[in-house]
Amino acid sequence: MVIMSSSADHTISALRRLRERLTVEALDPMIEREAQVTLARLIQATPVRWSISGARQSWKLIHDGVAQYRVTNDNVVMGYLERGTGQRTGGYIYPVQAKALFIPLTKKAALANRTGFQKATIRRLVARQLGTRAPVYRGLKGIQLRGSGARVGATLIYGIDYILAKRVRGIQPMRIAASEQPLTRERLVRAAVAFIRAELAKG
Repeated sequence: MVIMSSSADHTISALRRLRERLTVEALDPMIEREAQVTLARLIQATPVRWSISGARQSWKLIHDGVAQYRVTNDNVVMGYLERGTGQRTGGYIYPVQAKALFIPLTKKAALANRTGFQKATIRRLVARQLGTRAPVYRGLKGIQLRGSGARVGATLIYGIDYILAKRVRGIQPMRIAASEQPLTRERLVRAAVAFIRAELAKG
C-alpha cells in the first residue's frame, strides 16, 4: 500500500527555500543566455545585403549589471531598416539640396564620406553631372568629371560605382527589433518557469 500525504507546512517550507534561492545573482546566467539568443536572432534577421553599411555587425550585447542586459544597435542604417524611410512622401525619397540623389553601387562609393569624399563634394558632383551633357569640373581637389564615364578622384566611376536618381523608393519598415521584443519576453517567462521548477525539484 502506498500512502501520499502533503501539508501546508511542507509547501510553505518549499516556497521559503525557493524565495531564498531566487536572487538576482542566481537569475543572471539564465537572463544572459536569453539575451545571447536575442542577439543571435537579431543578427540573423538583419538582411545580409545591408552588411556593407555595418548594420548587421553593429548589434551589441551590453551588460549593465547583475541580471541586466541590453541588445543595442546604434547604426544609422539599422534605424532606417527598423522604422523605414520615405513614409511621409509616398514611399519615395527625394533630394533635398542637390538636383539628384547620389546612389552608391559599390562599397568604396558607399563609404565615400568616411574616406574624405564629403557631402558637399557629392552635391556639386550631382549638379555638374546633370548640368551639361559632358561636364568637366576641377574646382575641388581630387575630382575630375568627364561625360557619362565620369571619373571622381580617379576612383569612383559614374555608372559603375554610383548613379544619380531623381528619386528612389524608400525602405519599408522591417520592425526587426520590435518583432523580437515579445518573443524575448516569452522566452524569458519559459526560462523563469523552468528555473523555478528545477529549484523546487531540489527540495
